[in-house]
Amino acid sequence: MKLPSQDTAARNQEPVSHHVQLPRFPAGPLRQVGRRLLIALLVMVTTVLLVYLDREGYHDNADGTIDFLDSVYYSTVTLSTTGYGDRVRRPGTATSFRTATAPGSPTCC
Repeated sequence: MKLPSQDTAARNQEPVSHHVQLPRFPAGPLRQVGRRLLIALLVMVTTVLLVYLDREGYHDNADGTIDFLDSVYYSTVTLSTTGYGDRVRRPGTATSFRTATAPGSPTCC
């Protein structure tokens, strides 16, 4: 067995650092805000499209129909967790299934 003082490979190694290193060139604040706004917009557009494509499963207390603008409104209210209750899901097995399989749902898994 060689001692570290006798082993040339061991003497040439740099000491191991156990510190967390942050990125050298972090993104600027405007870029970070822009990225977060883009992600939020993507989430909003996805939610609006999902609500609009499944509009038969919703009920509008005002006129009974859901158009694209209602989908935008419902998505905004849902994502902001306001939930006025003027547009609601219709009860049924699809709603029960979505509730049971939602991530973080107490009935999931």
